[in-house]
Amino acid sequence: MQVSPYVFSDCAYLTSLNLSHNHISQLFHDSLTKCPMLKRIDLSDNRLESLADALSQASAVRRLDVSRNRLELLQWEELPPRLEHLMADSNVITLLGAAIKSKVRTASLRGNRIEQLSADQIPDTIEILDMSANRVQHIAATTFAAKTALRSLDLSNNRLSQLSEESVIANGVHSIDVTLRGNPLRCTCELHWIRKPEVIKRKVNIVGIAETLCTHPVTGKVLALDKVDSKDLLCEYSQEIEYEGTTMVCEPDCVCCQFGNCDCKAVCPTGCACFRDALFETNVVRCENLTETDMKAFTPSAVPISATHVYLSGLTIPILRSHSFLGRPRLEHLHINASGIRGIQPKAFNTLPKLKLLDLSENALVRLSGDEFHKASAVSHLFLNGNRLRTIERGLTEKLPLLTTVTLHNNDLTDISPTLATSGVRSLSLSGNAFRCDCTPRFSAPTWIHENRDKVVDMDRVRCVENVTESFRNNDTTVLSAYPPNVGHDIFMMPMEGSFSQFYRHIQNTTKIEQMRNRMFQVTLAHSFSEFLRDFNRTICVPAASGFFGQEPQNSILTIIFLTSCAFLLCAMTLLGVSLVKKAHNDLSQRRFVLSYSHLFRYKASSSLNCSSTPGSSPLPVPLLNFDAFVSYSKKDEKMVLEQLCRPLEDEEYVLCLLHRDGPAYHSRLHAISDELISQMEASQCLVIVLTKNFLESEWKTLQVKTSHQLFAKNRGKRVIAVLGEGVDQNLLDEELGQILRKNTCIRQRDHLFWQLLRSALPTRLSSLPGSGDDSSQIYSDMYGIVPSAVI
Repeated sequence: MQVSPYVFSDCAYLTSLNLSHNHISQLFHDSLTKCPMLKRIDLSDNRLESLADALSQASAVRRLDVSRNRLELLQWEELPPRLEHLMADSNVITLLGAAIKSKVRTASLRGNRIEQLSADQIPDTIEILDMSANRVQHIAATTFAAKTALRSLDLSNNRLSQLSEESVIANGVHSIDVTLRGNPLRCTCELHWIRKPEVIKRKVNIVGIAETLCTHPVTGKVLALDKVDSKDLLCEYSQEIEYEGTTMVCEPDCVCCQFGNCDCKAVCPTGCACFRDALFETNVVRCENLTETDMKAFTPSAVPISATHVYLSGLTIPILRSHSFLGRPRLEHLHINASGIRGIQPKAFNTLPKLKLLDLSENALVRLSGDEFHKASAVSHLFLNGNRLRTIERGLTEKLPLLTTVTLHNNDLTDISPTLATSGVRSLSLSGNAFRCDCTPRFSAPTWIHENRDKVVDMDRVRCVENVTESFRNNDTTVLSAYPPNVGHDIFMMPMEGSFSQFYRHIQNTTKIEQMRNRMFQVTLAHSFSEFLRDFNRTICVPAASGFFGQEPQNSILTIIFLTSCAFLLCAMTLLGVSLVKKAHNDLSQRRFVLSYSHLFRYKASSSLNCSSTPGSSPLPVPLLNFDAFVSYSKKDEKMVLEQLCRPLEDEEYVLCLLHRDGPAYHSRLHAISDELISQMEASQCLVIVLTKNFLESEWKTLQVKTSHQLFAKNRGKRVIAVLGEGVDQNLLDEELGQILRKNTCIRQRDHLFWQLLRSALPTRLSSLPGSGDDSSQIYSDMYGIVPSAVI
């Protein structure tokens, strides 16, 4: 649709014209020439792509609305000469023409595609300008300097990342209300003017400053402008001077900037990002995940002398050498994370008088002695989490007397050191450490953590941890060693803080439930397990210490009589016990002899080689019984082992003892060591292990089988032969089994030379005991009298 020339020529008294919501695509030059009193035109929601000169003749128009059209270029000279109010929202305007003669006072250009603004694009008479929801990325300096009547400027929801003071300040008498929310602002030093009292409120008032956000260039945190500090407004060195491929910055009035060594010149290390604030009071150096080339050229001494905050992460620094950061008088925060530090030499942190925070987390440190610090006593925050520390040494707290916050989670601590317990630390983290808990006071962690629970920030994640296997192996058990593992095959873990009832329910399914139930009822129900540990020494571990008959002794004579009676009773019981032991020893000797010859007799008669007493009897070590080999295998493979391995060997008169046929009965869930099994294996010349997937997944995971096999393997005078079943990879076995096999013989079951290899690996068969049953009977008769009929 078009608006033809002179179409309104007969409307001389027309004051307002509404042509909105039509399909108008063109206005001819003289369309509104004959309307001298027309003051308002509404052309919104049409299809205009250009205004051309159609409105320049409407000299009386004061208000124009061309919103929601298709305008791409806004030429101020094409508008009515006396226009004061312009609305051109939601077009596709990308560029504004020169506004030299324009008298517009309010302009709304919201929702267009304008990318930049300069002084000549805005009328000098402008009072209210709405540029929201455009694509403005850059505003030139002094853009609004001559706009003395400007009172409101809306730049919300644009693409501004930086905004200098010169870009928004006007030389008028009124302050300007500027809206900036919705822009991806960066907290650079160009925004330093928002912290100046003489600028904010008096010249510029940021509307919605609490909702206006900027992104910190170093940490990436999003900060509200009303909360941002001057030290958070940083600029990169790259915006300063580039010298010989590196970036550097010189402080104001620096007289030695052109020289190589200059304390007021900061050179950014290659591959790093460096920042400074507007007043040169904050200097940040960030070196993260450097390339291999940059890492070769990097040394900690390359950090600028004026640095105040240093972030080194993802580097390769196995040893932090002495004087690495010598002479950094301004350094306040030092972060060296995930850089593989294994050791720190003495005086590595030398002469750092302002250092308050040191972060050495996620490295491989084993110890810190305190010698690493020299004239760096101001450190109050020390982050050591994610290392391998086993204790906190006294020298560390002596060299850092102001230490208040320490992170120690995910280390190798097993107890709270006296140094840490008596230090002035007010906040620390301890989770992820294997703290040991016991009745005796040798472990102070449970009591100290309970009494200082307000200091431990991660109290709900602190655990008591017991390696049950190691405890039995090293003879270093605690009260928690009685429980079966609940983490993996070796670890029993328990929360140090939490509901006591939850702990009770947790152990209800263990094999010690009856014993623990009797003990628990002796304790007043505690509110948490930390209270349970606190009261442990006064309840479960130590018997009642009251006087006779439940009260303190009052009569010394009664005490003497009682003690004397106890002494006589003890002596009588001792004599009785000695006599019973002697009698039992004699009976046992006879029984062993009978069992030995009974076994031999059965072996010779029927080739049945059972090596233990009848099922259910109390087995004891039988030194007179010796075996050529002890065969260890899985119960699921018993048929195969008997038919394919043991039967041929027994036919060759090998004396075998089989784990499931002749060994003691056991349960896979029972976490205990079998003395009978160890004795049977000690009575054997060698150990044959039939390694199948079933054996690895069942028997080998039990404590009694694993421990007895490891003890046998330590005997250098005996042999271990491993028969590898199908599908078993010797390289994928666990560490304990791998150590046994590396020192002994391994034979594949499917090897075509299997029997030749096995026979050559087996020891020589035991010499036969004295031949006939008559000889055996005669020996027994000479020693003990009448020969039992069972032997004959």
